[in-house]
Amino acid sequence: MFQKICTIYHDGIRARRLDIEVDILPGLPAIHMIGVSETVARGVRERVHSAFLAAGFSFPAKRITVNLRCPDTARLKAGLDLPVALGILCADLQAPCHRNATTAVIGDLSLNGDIHPVQRIGSFGPLVHGDLAKAGISSILVPAGNTAEASLLPDLEILPVATLAEAAALWCGRLTIDPLPHVPLHYARPPADTLLSIRGQLAGKRALMVACAGGHNLLFLGPPGCGKTLLAQAAPCLLPVPSEEDLQHLLMIRALSETHLTQQVSRPIRSPHHSITAHALIGGGRPIQPGEITRADHGLLILDEAAEFATGVLEHLRTPLESHQIRLRYLDQAETLPADFMLVGTTNLCPCGQFPSPACSCSLHAIRRYQGRLSTALIERIDLCVLLDAVPDTDRQVYTPADVTHLQEQIQQAADRQRSRFRKESFTLNSRIPPGKIETYCKLHPSAASLFREACARFHLSLRTRHNLLKTARSIADLADQEQIGTQQIAEALQYRPKGFLSGAMPT
Repeated sequence: MFQKICTIYHDGIRARRLDIEVDILPGLPAIHMIGVSETVARGVRERVHSAFLAAGFSFPAKRITVNLRCPDTARLKAGLDLPVALGILCADLQAPCHRNATTAVIGDLSLNGDIHPVQRIGSFGPLVHGDLAKAGISSILVPAGNTAEASLLPDLEILPVATLAEAAALWCGRLTIDPLPHVPLHYARPPADTLLSIRGQLAGKRALMVACAGGHNLLFLGPPGCGKTLLAQAAPCLLPVPSEEDLQHLLMIRALSETHLTQQVSRPIRSPHHSITAHALIGGGRPIQPGEITRADHGLLILDEAAEFATGVLEHLRTPLESHQIRLRYLDQAETLPADFMLVGTTNLCPCGQFPSPACSCSLHAIRRYQGRLSTALIERIDLCVLLDAVPDTDRQVYTPADVTHLQEQIQQAADRQRSRFRKESFTLNSRIPPGKIETYCKLHPSAASLFREACARFHLSLRTRHNLLKTARSIADLADQEQIGTQQIAEALQYRPKGFLSGAMPT
């Protein structure tokens, strides 16, 4: 008899639906598994056979064919035992089907019939809103050990089971289990201790505020010890609170690095060492694995001492910074991974780190070669470049907790204005406005338009730089609760453009 069971498997960072077909026909006793490697098939066969006997079921002495319709069999490694076992039970009429039309199944079996938990069940949220909803799946059988994570899934009836016998009884209607109550996700904002510890650097703090409000890429430049790294590390506490949909996406990204998920969700913060390889930064391999830029999706990618990174590695960031995704291919496998991160970088301006101070001992050639590690094409994709000076001993000015709370409220209000403005668009941040929408959402006051045209002509700004300048000014205007961009916003945005200090000449 033929039977179909729905299950879920991880395909890279995403979860996907998979239909398992089971057919039992007269013939020599055997289990033939199609669409999975022989190593995985052998393990599933042995575990299912032993679990059958331990649970008190008789294993069919017939020809059993299991078809797994998966486009990439290398992804199928866990969670197949329980759906295959239930499929065989239903097809053999030992557990007549009662609820498989609207129920998915996932879980691994032990030899004694117990159901082992599987990893990353809490990251199935985006799939629930997509493929499962379209297929009419309203409930899911999960291992009892995954109860805490599975309760994070929205709009889905969670049915925990501990043994194969219990799962079979529930499947055929002889047992009733109360569904788990849904546990809502909460955003955990990082503490502001780092920001509170920074003395002075009001220009750097203001740039950090603008960058966090609009999701802009930011680069701090200056001598060692001036606070560049501390400012970069302070960014997480200023990022706005994500939406409910974004929380589910953040949980999926978090599952790439953590095995146990909780209802407390925070934005990812990735800070790779400058010795990282291109493969580790952007991802790759077979099967294709996500890199640091995907693990930083909807969060921060901090590149401390950016000029120390290998030039070839940094150049791989150019396309993701523009398209906010990365397309990878290995032999016959291709995958598009998300890379919608905010870049915060820090760097010195010369090998000794003292340029443009008179204390710099580097030659002009060494300065130009060092700064050349950050190519013009990469710098053009960074919206804000801020040159910091060493903090004098007399500058004791620091932020208080009340100041930080006020900054967070301003940034959150600016983010809310963007979400309201872009509610009909596919983007929610000013930094993500596509070129075709610039004129629509970045309207200039006549005096500001005149200043903008003059600046473009005087500094010979490229089209990309002009668009980035307008998007930065849009975020500054949102912080000031102004719908129209004025001269003050254009003037401040111009201050964040790189000047001579990224070309090997003394700044003016």
